[in-house]
Amino acid sequence: MISWALTIDDHTGTHTIEADTATDRAAAVTAAADAVRSAILTAPAAAAEHPPRLTITIDTDVEFIVGMSTDALGKLDRDTALDLTDRYERDALTDITRNEAVGRGRAEPGE
Repeated sequence: MISWALTIDDHTGTHTIEADTATDRAAAVTAAADAVRSAILTAPAAAAEHPPRLTITIDTDVEFIVGMSTDALGKLDRDTALDLTDRYERDALTDITRNEAVGRGRAEPGE
């Protein structure tokens, strides 16, 4: 079993918002990425004043960090955060299927 967790760092502090185990690394990556997407989509509009940072940890290793930002209208930029999450999941699953070590925090703006 592979453990994973999603933590959020926002104006109230750092909190684990979801944690679970999966049968293998690919399932853990998929479940954690789904949890990040859910957190991005449900982040309150008021969070734009202090945009949250979401962190995926898999087997105690930090795998991915996405800091939400604001768009030109001052609202949370959910699209960019979702794109980066999709890129992380794709890269992590590609490395797993190639039997290579999974990179950490590989989704970078502008890639």
